[in-house]
Amino acid sequence: MPQAALVVQNSTIEVREVDDRKPGPGQVLVRNHVIASNPVDVVFASGMFGDKLFPTTFGEDAAGIVEEVGEGVDHVKKGDRVWLVTGAFMQGFEFGTFQTHAMATAFAVQKIPEHVSMEEAA
Repeated sequence: MPQAALVVQNSTIEVREVDDRKPGPGQVLVRNHVIASNPVDVVFASGMFGDKLFPTTFGEDAAGIVEEVGEGVDHVKKGDRVWLVTGAFMQGFEFGTFQTHAMATAFAVQKIPEHVSMEEAA
């Protein structure tokens, strides 16, 4: 079962188990291998914008392997190495990258060129 790091309230972080998810139409489920730390994660986790965001899973950027694609997704397939930008703050919990699997809208998922590592891509 995937696990997610949830910011429960301001800077308090708790690891919780979450149910397996299936991508809907136009979505891609990625097993994260490298998760980037984006400055926006720190800003939101600090509580600067109040607690209306909590609980949530932070993380905007990652690289990993496609686990499953939703209907209508044809530019990536299961097993592809990809980088993604989730837009988690706009879309909700299941889109954060600070977890083992992240969901992303298909347009925000792209294949990683063979000469680029996952660390560089994230």
